[in-house]
Order: sequence, then C-alpha cells, then structure tokens
Amino acid sequence: MAASVRQQGDRILLEGAVDFDNAAAIHAAGLELVRQSGPSVIVDLAGMQSENSITVAIIVQWLRVAASAGKTLSLADVPAQFRSIVGVSGLSTVLLPETTGPETANPL
Repeated sequence: MAASVRQQGDRILLEGAVDFDNAAAIHAAGLELVRQSGPSVIVDLAGMQSENSITVAIIVQWLRVAASAGKTLSLADVPAQFRSIVGVSGLSTVLLPETTGPETANPL
C-alpha cells in the first residue's frame, strides 16, 4: 500500500508505508493538513504499515509547524515499532509523553 495522509473528522490519518520515494510528498501534504487543522491536531498512526526514522522525522516537523502556529499535536494509535524507534532516538518525552495505550492521543 502506498503511503497517504488525509483528514478524517478531527484526525489526520497517516497510512501505508512511508519511504524515501514518498517522504517528501507525505511531509508536504501533512504540513498543509496541520496548517488547516484547528488548535488541537491529532495524528492517527493506526494505518501505518511500516514504521521508520523517516516517519519520526516527518512527525517532528509537523510538531514544529503546529507549535509555531500555537497548536498542540498529539499522536493516537501509535504502533509498538514506532514507539521503539522514538525511544532509541531519544524523543519519547517529546513525541510520547505519558503514554497510556494505543487509543490515547498523546499531547506533544
């Protein structure tokens, strides 16, 4: 499945496998959705098929854009492999504070 990012209700859904070939397009599309979102942005990762450091980097950039616009960005349905990559990267306190479960949106 090709990667995609789209708005559904109050969430931004990141789905499929993000890789070097599609990362720039996913990054740009997600930035636009973050800019168009309300003050609380929720990025749902339930549909991800492959987690990697590229995805972490993209979400960090979305977080920066949200913060610069005075918005909060939270993650929901975070896969275990994504959590592991975030932990190894030393970004747990930024991306996954006080995680209580896969259904919980985590404020960033």
